[in-house]
Amino acid sequence: MKYKLAILVLSAATGFGCSPKEPTATDTAATTSVAASVAASATLTSTESTSSAASENASVSLMNTYWKLVGLNGKDVVVIDQQREPHIVFGEDNRVSGSDGCNRFMGGYQLTDTAVTFSQMAGTRMACMEGGEQAQAFTDGLSQVSHYQLQGEYLDLKDNTDKVFARFIAVALP
Repeated sequence: MKYKLAILVLSAATGFGCSPKEPTATDTAATTSVAASVAASATLTSTESTSSAASENASVSLMNTYWKLVGLNGKDVVVIDQQREPHIVFGEDNRVSGSDGCNRFMGGYQLTDTAVTFSQMAGTRMACMEGGEQAQAFTDGLSQVSHYQLQGEYLDLKDNTDKVFARFIAVALP
């Protein structure tokens, strides 16, 4: 579509399809200007698609990313209707927050290379009709986490035996 429009504009500027005449300096300048604009537009479009493809392949940052819980202790996570989905967000201020699927939680964390520890964790204590066991396993397990691993859009929280406790996928912040 863009190329058809560019050809149409270029054709109009060059007088394609009109009666023959000698080109003037103004005609030549207009043709050159339109051709330069079309070339710049094509370059910009090519650059935009290249940079968006590169950003899709780039690793996601641990911080300020909404990490949706998809696996817990080797099992798929069940999201209960009418309840929050389990997730975690690491802030740049060493604060962490999220939901276990039933209750909200918050606290602190410390990073050293790939080591991570959670501290001063607190949360709400609502009674949920469903998903309580999964929610409790998630929040209890955070105290056992010793390190993490980022693999593209996935985050694994692991214990000191290198067993994956929780697996997350990066989702755009709501």
